[in-house]
Parts: sequence; C-alpha cells; structure tokens
Amino acid sequence: AVQFKKTFDVEHLPRMMDNIVRKTGCIIVFFAAGTAPGHDSFELYRNVTEQMKEPAIVYEGENVWKTVAVISGAEAVFSSSLHVRIMAFIYLKPRVTWCPRTGSKHDNFINLWDAPNMRVCGEVNKTWSILSQYWGETPATTQDETE
Repeated sequence: AVQFKKTFDVEHLPRMMDNIVRKTGCIIVFFAAGTAPGHDSFELYRNVTEQMKEPAIVYEGENVWKTVAVISGAEAVFSSSLHVRIMAFIYLKPRVTWCPRTGSKHDNFINLWDAPNMRVCGEVNKTWSILSQYWGETPATTQDETE
C-alpha cells in the first residue's frame, strides 16, 4: 500500500514501484491518508500509475476505517505520513516512511516507539533496499521482530 503527500517528488516513484511489483509479485495500491487541500491527491496517484508498466490500483475511498483496512491488509506500507506509519506499526507491517533525514516528527516517533530494526526514515530511491530486509524466504527481519 502506498501513500504520499501532494507535494511529494514522484520522479522516481513509478520505476521504483514497478521494481517492487516484479520482485514481490504484489499489486501496488495507492490510497489517501487525507484529501484536505495540500494533502494527498488521487489525480497524482493516477498519474503515477499511468507511468508504471506493472498493474497498480488507485483506491479512492475516503472513509477512515476503509483506509485503515487497506493498511491492515497490506503486505508492506510505503508512505510520507506519520499517521500511516503509526497504523503500519500497529498492524506490524513492514514499513518504509519517506521523510526528512533527521529531526522530523517521523524520525522522533520512529526512534521513540518503533522496533530497533524498523528505525528507517528513507528516500524513495532506497525503498527496495529497505523493504528487502523484510522480504523473501529468509528475511533479515521477520514480521514478529517488528513489534
């Protein structure tokens, strides 16, 4: 499941998501954490999926409980939202948060609450290198270790 803010730089995102689809066999589902002005944009998500070569879905639901269901059912969660990170944390999902390198509210939460092996605030171009720690037949970190 993928979420990012409207102001997010998406230049490398279609290629990165295609790479993840090929390596995992999963379908990418883009969803919104919030659609207030300046937040997430379904139009931007559709633009990214149009640039992708692999299949992807834009889930346009705006009901908070359905959004939580998308996160809880995901194989992994990529986002720029701290609230999405927290939901992925609650459901023990492998998670990659795209955020500033240090000193952000994301970083503060991750360092205070998240498991030591999940303490990653990364850039889009590092998404697979982060996710690959939790993927495959013998992952370096298992879901149980993300508690």
